[in-house]
Amino acid sequence: MVTYLLGKVKQGNTASEVAQFVMTSCFEIDKALSPVLGRRGLEGMFKRSMHLASATQPWLNASVDGFDLSADLTEIQGVLKRQSPELAARGGGLFLEQFHQLLTALVGASLTERLLRSVWTTFLSGPSAQDSPE
Repeated sequence: MVTYLLGKVKQGNTASEVAQFVMTSCFEIDKALSPVLGRRGLEGMFKRSMHLASATQPWLNASVDGFDLSADLTEIQGVLKRQSPELAARGGGLFLEQFHQLLTALVGASLTERLLRSVWTTFLSGPSAQDSPE
């Protein structure tokens, strides 16, 4: 995901556009996984993924005690937008990679692939204007 987002930056995408790619993916993950994991389970996974990603990208620092999915994803989007496009791509991509690795560790590679197939299809095709939570 980092490589994909860095490729988007090389094509001229801004940090704001990279942030939108990441947030669209997060909202798609929410739609796909909330029925399976529940809201609190998904929030916990997002929080843990951000914690792991911030170990190498400390500027992400989204260590929020009461993680609220919508509010904190909007905050993360703002943090990504304020970075250079390259940093936004590295941080946002790492966050999504950490999430994918966590889910794989919990449910296995095959089920992760099935659960997130639609998410990655949307991610690779890019966000549309209607997907924007702004």
